[in-house]
Parts: sequence; structure tokens; C-alpha cells
Amino acid sequence: GADRMSKRTSKRGPRT
Repeated sequence: GADRMSKRTSKRGPRT
């Protein structure tokens, strides 16, 4: 999903 896709969340990070 694209909940917090604002910062640098391309490959890692919580993809909720």
C-alpha cells in the first residue's frame, strides 16, 4: 500500500 509514501520509502520502510 501507499500510506506513508512521502519520504524516502522506496525499498524499505513500513509499506502499510
